[in-house]
Amino acid sequence: MFLEGESGDPNTLKRKAGPLSDETEPRSTPSAYAKSALQMMEKKGIPPKPNNFAVWYRYFSGAYPELARTLDVILEAGLPFTEERNAEIYDRFLGVTLDEDFLNDATLRVETELKKLMTYLEEAGTDAQAYGDTLSVVSGELARGDGRKDIRAILEQVIAATRTMEERNQVLETRLKESTGEIRSLKEDVESLRHEAMTDALTGVANRKLFDEEIRIGAAEAMDRGQPLTLLMIDIDHFKNFNDTHGHQVGDQVLRFVARILKSCVRGEDLTARYGGEEFSIVLPNTTLKNGAKVGEHVCTQVSKKAVINRATGKSLGTITVSVGAAEFQPGESVESLIERADEALYLAKHNGRNRVEMGLTTTPGGRGTRQAHP
Repeated sequence: MFLEGESGDPNTLKRKAGPLSDETEPRSTPSAYAKSALQMMEKKGIPPKPNNFAVWYRYFSGAYPELARTLDVILEAGLPFTEERNAEIYDRFLGVTLDEDFLNDATLRVETELKKLMTYLEEAGTDAQAYGDTLSVVSGELARGDGRKDIRAILEQVIAATRTMEERNQVLETRLKESTGEIRSLKEDVESLRHEAMTDALTGVANRKLFDEEIRIGAAEAMDRGQPLTLLMIDIDHFKNFNDTHGHQVGDQVLRFVARILKSCVRGEDLTARYGGEEFSIVLPNTTLKNGAKVGEHVCTQVSKKAVINRATGKSLGTITVSVGAAEFQPGESVESLIERADEALYLAKHNGRNRVEMGLTTTPGGRGTRQAHP
């Protein structure tokens, strides 16, 4: 949520302006976003593929400030939207992809280890067969009475075969452990890369990609289990002024500072994410709107009571505050509707003085809403 005097490009401000703003234009609707996206794609000769549509739909919705700025730069420069550029934009802002070179290397490593394992098992089978043959021969000799002439030689033959089998088994065990370790290491590498792809590099909390994934999963589970789900949308008050006054490095420090506080205010099953710019979100599974608002109030208190210190100079830069909008998922509504209601509540918190929590409208079967009174 960007308001006058805060960060965000003019196009984004206009797209997201709500009924309480000075804008006379009504709030855009999902159908309007879709229509604008298709018109832009046709105008620029962009193939009407799902991924391309997802990019432009979010551009007109104003939900992805960084994506909007990137597309604005490309549009102003008059650059063509080639297939490669379209894919790059989608992967950067919406896709969850792993590095192609890494995937090729991972595939090769898996194939190599599987081949090794098959070879080891084949060798183990051959060794076991040879050991069995030796014992069978010795047993036959003993049964025929041949061993009476040189029982010592027969025992030495058995002992030698047994030692060989033991050594073979030890080698096999070592090889199996090495291959298992390599596969386990590969699994950790994949998980680490996925975590990196889902984490905001600056703040260390979940990024927008993971938020989009988890909010949909959370909504589906809330429907299946009949449990509540509350979403908090959180915006740093007057961040642009703070950023312009003290510099972007200090601004980045503030973003990290707020992210740490948000994480300290939630449970392990909750998700804290950087939604975009100076806006964060918290997904609260199995949490009612009333309890979610309490979490938001706790966040406001924790942020406002701590002073921001410039690490480079040690100078206190004062305190900062955040505004919070809360909305509870209503069975049957879309995730986009939930986010919009939380965003509207956030706008109301800004309008009513900031450093506070407001609760969003609840949806009704007729499509109209009633505002929850804040306790």
